Amino acid sequence: MKTVDIKEIQNLIPHRYPMLLVDRLENIVEGESATGIKNVTMNEWFFKGTFQITP
Repeated sequence: MKTVDIKEIQNLIPHRYPMLLVDRLENIVEGESATGIKNVTMNEWFFKGTFQITP
């Protein structure tokens, strides 16, 4: 099975950060399925104000 990294993804589609919501594709079965991976941190814009961290 094939794996595609972020550089290959950017060559295929025009999206860039912050709208590029996939970092890697794994387990690609052409014409059928793939697993998309997105690495996230608490600094991502969609988390701001969503979670409250308590000590």
